[in-house]
Amino acid sequence: MKRVLFSAPFQIEFEDVANPVRRPGEALLQVRYVGICGSDLHTYRGASTLARYPVVPGHELCCEVLESEGALSPGVTVVVEPLLACGVCYPCRVGRYNCCEALRVLGVQTDGGMAERISLPLKNLHPLPATADPSYGPLVETLSIGFHACKRARVEKGDRVLVIGAGPIGLGAALVAQDKGAEVGILDKLDERLHLAQEVGIDLALRPEDGWQGEVLRRFDGQPSVVIEAVGSPRTLEGAIEVVSAAGRVVFVGWTSESPSWRPDLFLRKELELLGSRNSCGIFPEVIEFYCRHLAKLKRMVTHRYKMERVEEAMRLLDTPGGGAMKVILEW
Repeated sequence: MKRVLFSAPFQIEFEDVANPVRRPGEALLQVRYVGICGSDLHTYRGASTLARYPVVPGHELCCEVLESEGALSPGVTVVVEPLLACGVCYPCRVGRYNCCEALRVLGVQTDGGMAERISLPLKNLHPLPATADPSYGPLVETLSIGFHACKRARVEKGDRVLVIGAGPIGLGAALVAQDKGAEVGILDKLDERLHLAQEVGIDLALRPEDGWQGEVLRRFDGQPSVVIEAVGSPRTLEGAIEVVSAAGRVVFVGWTSESPSWRPDLFLRKELELLGSRNSCGIFPEVIEFYCRHLAKLKRMVTHRYKMERVEEAMRLLDTPGGGAMKVILEW
């Protein structure tokens, strides 16, 4: 079979390797569709703090079952929860395997799904309803990140939620928060992303111009009770602390190794909750239900499709500022 290999920063190769062998407790899968995530782009650029080379990228997967045991029959379409946890560390013991101390994420710490076939544990596989369009299936994993962020923030009806960053993760979080009954606004510097947010029903879409915090307060008629930061920038992390209401919750989804600067007295005076949100945990069935209800909107997030042999072209597009790509899906 063929697979894609990131052998070094900006270096992509195709390899011919033997088909994987299914082990007990696993299913052998034919990979059909793979979404390209921001973490794949970071690995491609050599900017990932987690990935190692060489690595087969790809963790947003929609596959067809070839061989299995138990309830999954050959021919069933599944989406993949791409987390391989140890099961014994403290986070795993308390049910938070998404931040396992020895976590391996497909396409990051271990080879992923940009391969024609892959064999994975049954517990990581979730069937898509037969009526669901599998060509958008990779969006389930994308949505799970924003879904988990909203759960971490305990978003509910009556909340005012500001999402900073209108990429696939941020826009997904905004749609989930809106579905929970919250009043939602989204902030991004790219007009095309703000326009897309409005097209899918997010009415409050703002650019981070000077004084944006004041504009948020005016448009929300008050401070947001929840801010979800989905950029990974010290400046936006600082802005989240400043704009959120007292007794509010700030969730950090975006990755950065740079240190933000904020005043501890502001954090204490507001009695804020600062929450990290990594991957997702135990929510794929809920996300699939959301995906099926909102697919007409979610389809608009996918701006480009390529056959897998054009993966290098797809990565270059995503690496080009102003290239117009939102979510790119590859197909074998």
